[in-house]
Amino acid sequence: MNGNDDAERPTERTPLLNTGHIGNIDVLPILPCIEPLVVSQEAKDVAVSSLRDLCPDPALSPAVRTSFSLVVLFYLRKRLIFRRQSNADIWEQWSREQRNIEVLGILDNEIRSVWAGFLDVQRSDEDIQTVLWQCFPYDGEGVRAQREFIHQLDVMPHDFLANDIVLRSIFQTWAHGRSTTNHRSSFIARSLGRLDVLCTPRVLHAVDLLFYMGYLVLFAYFLVFPRTGYSHSIQERSAPDVQEILLIVYTVSTLFQPPSGKLVPSVLVLLAFLSHLPYSPSPNDFAYGVLLFAFAWNVVGLHLPQHPSPLYLLPLSRILPLAVLVWHGVSRVFAPVVVFFLPALLVSLFLLSTSLSDVFLQGLTIGSLVPAPIESRVLFLILISVLLILLLCSLVMLVLVYPALLSKIPPSPWDQYSETIGLEARSVFIRLVLTYAEPYSFRPPFSLVQALVRMPITLASFVGRRKQDHRADKVERVVWRIVVAPLACLIAIFWMWN
Repeated sequence: MNGNDDAERPTERTPLLNTGHIGNIDVLPILPCIEPLVVSQEAKDVAVSSLRDLCPDPALSPAVRTSFSLVVLFYLRKRLIFRRQSNADIWEQWSREQRNIEVLGILDNEIRSVWAGFLDVQRSDEDIQTVLWQCFPYDGEGVRAQREFIHQLDVMPHDFLANDIVLRSIFQTWAHGRSTTNHRSSFIARSLGRLDVLCTPRVLHAVDLLFYMGYLVLFAYFLVFPRTGYSHSIQERSAPDVQEILLIVYTVSTLFQPPSGKLVPSVLVLLAFLSHLPYSPSPNDFAYGVLLFAFAWNVVGLHLPQHPSPLYLLPLSRILPLAVLVWHGVSRVFAPVVVFFLPALLVSLFLLSTSLSDVFLQGLTIGSLVPAPIESRVLFLILISVLLILLLCSLVMLVLVYPALLSKIPPSPWDQYSETIGLEARSVFIRLVLTYAEPYSFRPPFSLVQALVRMPITLASFVGRRKQDHRADKVERVVWRIVVAPLACLIAIFWMWN
């Protein structure tokens, strides 16, 4: 009797979702909600003392309880950081800020304590992945589950973000996907499960990169070998061919992704083509210059820490810190200097072009042109030269005073360019894994297919039928396995490494 009770008692080896079986139906445990405990802990002024205070349900496995405790602490930390300040006097504002700093320290200590308590005994890979990937409902009113890493990455303590076990688990997820337990015994369910296992985040990124590089090849071919040439009359222009239609389709599909800097060149490309329909842009059009600028933006973006990118095919601990360092140099050194001198540069260029209007703008001006005095031309030329020299000198000065590389050997390859760069590089990698580890996600150009699947559900939501999301998820899962999974499996078979 006691032996049977001990065998059924939850331990640290208990699976992520301990399912019981009633006939052919899987019964899942009831997971706690985040919001009630967050509110209660805020009422206590974050006076937590143990794991039982954060997750009082003893029926859950230690991994699930630890995951829920960390989610609650991250939500408390986020609310504290983004809490709005009331219109109080100076002393009250200062006192509240000091109290917030103190509470943040308490929360960070609680996060370290919960995580250290979980690691006191040996844990399996599944247990660690459970802590990092378990989803919990936010409240009891049907709100969709929140994943703590997606929503709390910006407020995560640095020492937790740089934890070696966390990073190793993320690497495992990147290479092998998330561990899942399939209790269904049908042959079709097991076969589909094996199909999903092959579609790891690394493979899905390769699929995304394959289509993106194909898009850039078509884009470059269109710019180098335009079909219309320098045509000035409408009769000489031609309608878009298959190549240009493919460019437009891929560009439209990128607009269905979450907002990011990569959407800017896509919008420029789409506007350039739409502005000339039903014809194609020719090299003497302004839209063609916009396409050149958008293509250059895409090429430069291949060297920045954004996805998809060939950078993620290289050793990540070496290449990502370098990419983040270059991005810091562009965003925090080059861009501020250019913006600082931009008004004076624009005024100087306008004055210089106006003084030389008799040379360059004879066909664009009305009436006789009176040449500007040679002294004015020399002055404006000197002015623009001085401003360019100041811009270059400012860049050199900021590069010299930019934080130098550490002379000592860093404890981790991620920190080879300083701990700050290393932390941001880790954050970039975790966001990459979060993007491609999302179950049954559609990347361009497949996002158009997802939009077509979601369109009837969106239309139904406007008439009050909001209980169709589960049907849309099932349809998306089937469509994903038909459209995306075969190509991903093909790449997984012929493109594998340790």
